[in-house]
Amino acid sequence: MRLTIGYRGQQWTLNQGVLFLVGAAVGAVSAALGLGGAFLIVPFLVVFYRLPMYVVPDATIPYAVVLSAVGGCDYCVVLPLTGAEPIEPEWAWGFFAAAGGIFGAWAASKTQLYLPEPLLNGVLGALCGAVGALYAIHYFFPLPFRI
Repeated sequence: MRLTIGYRGQQWTLNQGVLFLVGAAVGAVSAALGLGGAFLIVPFLVVFYRLPMYVVPDATIPYAVVLSAVGGCDYCVVLPLTGAEPIEPEWAWGFFAAAGGIFGAWAASKTQLYLPEPLLNGVLGALCGAVGALYAIHYFFPLPFRI
């Protein structure tokens, strides 16, 4: 019932039951919003399990792979079983986005190790704050670009 993540002589032990429940909740919320679940699961791993930011991208890759596979299965297999019209995924766009995610996760895991943890947390907080501010501003004033 325990999952141990080890990197460069450090180890973190996570409870698989808790991870399953959190993953299920994040999957439900992110699917309802039509977003990936990293925006919810990364802060959970950093805050509650105290995983360093340079470990989190590699720790979340299996979640992203499974979530993508389940989404593709839903559109191609489950919808036709319910009588709905199957939705053909846009494979080129999916592979293009996946390639960017894979390259980004690889680059992050290679570079984040050499950056101080407070800097990584600050950058993540600043990016999240900037996007949130843009959404709030867009609510009151139309922006010249789409968010």
